[in-house]
Amino acid sequence: MDNGTTEEFFLITLELISELKAELRRTGLGPHAILRGTRHHRPKGVNTHLINNWLNGSAKTAYRVQVDFVKQCWASFPDKEDVWLDLDDRKRQLLKKKLKETGLSVNRLFSMRADLPQGLNWKILHSYFAPSRPKIKKEYYQYILKVCEENKDSGYMAISKAFREKLKAEITRTGVKPLTLIKALKKKNEAIKVQAFTISAWISSRTEVADQSEMNWVLSLYAALSDRQVVQPVAIPIGKHEGLSPISEEELELMRQYKQVAGILPGFIFMNAEGVPEGLASNTVGSWLNGVTKKANPAFVQWTLKRCREVVQAGSEIENL
Repeated sequence: MDNGTTEEFFLITLELISELKAELRRTGLGPHAILRGTRHHRPKGVNTHLINNWLNGSAKTAYRVQVDFVKQCWASFPDKEDVWLDLDDRKRQLLKKKLKETGLSVNRLFSMRADLPQGLNWKILHSYFAPSRPKIKKEYYQYILKVCEENKDSGYMAISKAFREKLKAEITRTGVKPLTLIKALKKKNEAIKVQAFTISAWISSRTEVADQSEMNWVLSLYAALSDRQVVQPVAIPIGKHEGLSPISEEELELMRQYKQVAGILPGFIFMNAEGVPEGLASNTVGSWLNGVTKKANPAFVQWTLKRCREVVQAGSEIENL
């Protein structure tokens, strides 16, 4: 046996075997683990097979340089209590939560990283989320949390109801629709991370997942806008096609009574009337009464009923003279 030295064989005693086994128990690491990464600088002949032969007593001698190297390897590792963590439900749920916050898969997070701790294989990371893995190295646990924190809110996630409600509230508060918002940014030649139709798809639930960074970007744009300046109108705006809503049965029945009993609808109320809304005429009222038109500007309906009351009141006053 040539290991590059003329040193005599070192006797593998029971005391040495007990010492090596004590190191194995202390560190929780076997021969394969302590030799990992030492291939290019370990003494010739040192391998897991040799160390196992020492431990089981089948090998009786070795070169001292080999024994010293193995003892130094084991001594370089901390106690297993300082290496391993019990992976209980709380820690497991924290790992799941942090991973979910990234919006990224384990593959995207870890497969291309050059700083993976020695011995950590990204392909088995999913196993740490299952009860079948009762322990995890502290180094691995802290590393996974660190990577997840660095990549928080950087991937895709389900669009929650809370996010949709928040976005709707911001649109209502500012009075700025997504299309208006994006057009304003384009006019300023600012970078656009997401188009208006995408934002609308989020709100309508046509899109169920989105990039978290884009969602946060849109919310931050709205947060920077001031509240809408609402000016209360002096009077209800009444245009021919503005604010149409169904005519209620009560209103329609009342107008029919004014027609049948007083005979002032559809045209009499317009005689000598002042302030007639533009676009309201006797043919409009007639279409309400005969059911051709079922929707109207509420202001038109209210003016018509008010005018009917005025005409009936005026007639009553004349009769009392």
